[in-house]
Amino acid sequence: MDLTNKKKISMLDQKAVERIVMRLSQAETDIRLSAEELTDTIVYTQITHVAENVYRLGRVQGIYEVFGGYVNRSFGIIVENNGQTHDYFVRKYKPGISDSDIRVEHGLILYAAAHGMQSIADVYVTPEGKTFFRMDEIREGKRESRAFAIYKFLDGEDRYNWINTKMTPEEDCSFGELLAEFHACTAGFDPGAKAELPIIPLVSSLTTQFPHRCDVLSPANRFRLLWEKELDHVLQACTRSWEYLSQHEKELPVANCHCDFHPGNVKWKGSKCCGLFDLDWAKLDKRLFDVVYALIYIVFSWDSENNGDIDMDRVVYMLRGYEQELRRRDSDMPPLTEAEWRALPYMFLAGIIYLLNWCMTYCDDDKNLNEYEYYFYLSHTLNALSSIERRWSELEQLESRVHA
Repeated sequence: MDLTNKKKISMLDQKAVERIVMRLSQAETDIRLSAEELTDTIVYTQITHVAENVYRLGRVQGIYEVFGGYVNRSFGIIVENNGQTHDYFVRKYKPGISDSDIRVEHGLILYAAAHGMQSIADVYVTPEGKTFFRMDEIREGKRESRAFAIYKFLDGEDRYNWINTKMTPEEDCSFGELLAEFHACTAGFDPGAKAELPIIPLVSSLTTQFPHRCDVLSPANRFRLLWEKELDHVLQACTRSWEYLSQHEKELPVANCHCDFHPGNVKWKGSKCCGLFDLDWAKLDKRLFDVVYALIYIVFSWDSENNGDIDMDRVVYMLRGYEQELRRRDSDMPPLTEAEWRALPYMFLAGIIYLLNWCMTYCDDDKNLNEYEYYFYLSHTLNALSSIERRWSELEQLESRVHA
């Protein structure tokens, strides 16, 4: 197991473990842990219980937290079984996630794997045929149900993250190829509805939500000040995007969208993507949205001297890889249609609006989230919006460049 960007989780001491174990219910579905004891020992105990007693994989030898996510907690675990050790990936889901949303994610993964996608982090099934397990814990005085799932641990390098996206042209192309493989291998799967709206009606709904999202923050909060300064600009982008996309909605194909396809959610070997994971945002939506949102993660500079500027060459590299892979596969998922190419600049706006909505999660938990960190994210995304508008005519001409 590559231990880069990971922290070992271990027991505190034997007496602490004994106190916790004494409090574990005999029923696997009713484990209660107090907020004061949610330390590394608690996490170790939870994951050990899931791996050994629920999935029955063997005896846990080590647990390492994998950093980089903002919503769920992720861990690599080493398990011994019949004298051999195996690596697995464990996710502890965010509080409040619904069973139906988890089933959408896991159903999509199983479908993709069954249809030839070997690079996806396949989900394991318990002896009872379930793909996840819930246990209760007490957090800030309240009882919460937390879901756990175990996945195949993918080989490869964790080379990039949400901000470090300086990939080579070959890597940009491979990034597009992997997204095309995902879309092709999940074509035909109906995951059912998720709680989040599809992108086009979501943009419409955000037009009414955005003006009040920062009301809970102090008037002097720098995040709020920046948001209120740029709010009219954002609302104009919402209107421009929605008016075009809603008018042409029926022309845009749907696909099973990853919705979080960034370089930190793939594994790398050489210049090639070799693994894909973190599908908890996945849903059925407009295919173009998933393509553009993946581009948004990689083509806007994070450097201070040109923060938010779009690199049009990288847009071409990634789209060229996506198109070439779908043509090579000749699957039920075709390359981008003429309607999608025409809609591409407007979907770029929608993707930025979607990312701005993620930035707004700071308003829901400003006591625990860092004001300066989220100000940085918000500022970057607003810069990206301005860059899209400046380079609009180039986005309209992308098809000819990609197919040159």
